[in-house]
Amino acid sequence: MSDALDRIEQKIARTPDLTDQDIETIHKMIKAYRGIISLGIASKFVVFVLATIAAGVTAWFTIIAKVKGI
Repeated sequence: MSDALDRIEQKIARTPDLTDQDIETIHKMIKAYRGIISLGIASKFVVFVLATIAAGVTAWFTIIAKVKGI
């Protein structure tokens, strides 16, 4: 994905029809998009960690319940 965004930024920088302000605005938009993508990846990691903790706690209580029931 970043390769495509890099190519777009390079094409925009060479476009004579855009002003410097336009190029800077588009660069900021691409930077914000990359930030949103990174935030999505980080949130997936947090969800994975929380699910792993929940599974561990559930397994622990299940084991304890089985041991007490013996």
